[in-house]
Amino acid sequence: MILLEKYNDELFNLRSIGQHDSREGRDSHFFRSKTYWALHYVQRGSGKLFVRKQQYDIKSGMFFLTPPLEPVNYYADDNNPWKYFFISGYPDSAIDILTALGFSSNNFAVPAKHPQKIFQIFSSFFMNAEDCDDLYFSALNTLHKILSIEFSKPQDDSRRRNATDIINSIEDIMLFNYKNPEFSVSDIADMLYMTPSQLSRIFKRETGETPISHLINLRLDYAASLLQNRSYNISELCNHCGFCDEHYFMKRFKNKFGMTVGEYRKHITGHN
Repeated sequence: MILLEKYNDELFNLRSIGQHDSREGRDSHFFRSKTYWALHYVQRGSGKLFVRKQQYDIKSGMFFLTPPLEPVNYYADDNNPWKYFFISGYPDSAIDILTALGFSSNNFAVPAKHPQKIFQIFSSFFMNAEDCDDLYFSALNTLHKILSIEFSKPQDDSRRRNATDIINSIEDIMLFNYKNPEFSVSDIADMLYMTPSQLSRIFKRETGETPISHLINLRLDYAASLLQNRSYNISELCNHCGFCDEHYFMKRFKNKFGMTVGEYRKHITGHN
């Protein structure tokens, strides 16, 4: 299990990400209550989940969710022990989102629609974890990919989507994800079942700017707002605002605001 440093994010405060193989040790058969939610994906084997007086028979290719602050019990089948991946977080708005996307007070287990893709997403995280500079954002991107692949509903092709609705969806998705440095326009296209070129063409036509420019401006505006509250350095601003490259960030910041980060800080604070 990899413990993630808690990050002040409005949408997800992730706690950990990991994998468990019950062949390596017997699971406990008792109820426990935890302060965080956890989303599990069963790669192989089977087991049982008990939550809110309900029993779920969990099989490979299924998700199950353990809610926070409630007694839960889950363990592998002795004859067919499971291996699962999991990602957990603190009970902020994320639990409401997970509930809205497939789980409910009467349903804490759902089959994966794309089990092979989910396996590949988790596997990719663990294969690259040792070389990852920021495990939190990598884990956040992993969860984002899972949710977009599994729970986004495709549009009915028989009804042409209104351009205004598409723009509103793009802007909403950006507002939720722009602080994640791994988030890109291609991710938005995947979530809206469009190609990146389709998305860019519609966005440019309706707004006059490209989606990547809009995304970068969101990040730059947020960086500027942070400078009004405290003296962040360049590395901290990049980390908080979704930029991976400090030199690129400084160049784009100066192009947008006409001054460097240091000059901007002096300008808004009035200090020399």
